[in-house]
Amino acid sequence: MRHSRVIDPDYRLDIDGDWPEDRFLPGNMTRANKRLDIKRAIILSGTLAVSMPFTYCRATTDHILDADRSYYGSHEPTGHGSAKLDIDAVRSNLSLIENFRSPVALSVAIDRLGKARSWQSSADRALDLGMALEIALMHESGNKSGANTEITNKLSSRAAWLLGRDPAERKEAYNSAKKIYGHRSAAAHSGRLKREDEFVKLDGNGFVTHTLLEILRRGDFPVWDDLVLGLE
Repeated sequence: MRHSRVIDPDYRLDIDGDWPEDRFLPGNMTRANKRLDIKRAIILSGTLAVSMPFTYCRATTDHILDADRSYYGSHEPTGHGSAKLDIDAVRSNLSLIENFRSPVALSVAIDRLGKARSWQSSADRALDLGMALEIALMHESGNKSGANTEITNKLSSRAAWLLGRDPAERKEAYNSAKKIYGHRSAAAHSGRLKREDEFVKLDGNGFVTHTLLEILRRGDFPVWDDLVLGLE
């Protein structure tokens, strides 16, 4: 997925003459982190796998490996398909990501969502979607000790109150989260899904994307106890 438009002007390097010698060094983290945030914004703005390519420049002219070409590749597995990208949505999501107050956990969840889209195997997709949902809905401010107890019920209840605007919507969100996480557990324990057709019909990709976007729009993870008690 390539676009010539500039999503964030700060990400473009306007350089006259020679490029800086340290442009590919690990220490140049500002550009690398911006790149990852842009990728996450694209993931949340679409439904397909997103692969961020990289280019290796040729060796110096006096090196034995010198060749008049570059080498192109990607770190990520790539799913098939293409779609028109909503640049305004990408810009909006990028701004929300950059201003989110607990970025580490959300970033991992978005990365898992992106990885899930790249798999051909439904079992692999279920594992990554389940992990993304668990990270998003089980994150506790202050790392409360009870965060890992009764994961399925707690995760499903949080999804219900996060996404549902009335009892019917909350019930639907509760059941969807419970089923997605159930498939994740089955895949983790047996390496396969018992009901792959049921998993496909769930649209776990859409549900997890909706969940992450709702958390992102809040600017931070909810105070879950207040949310499930209807205090928000």
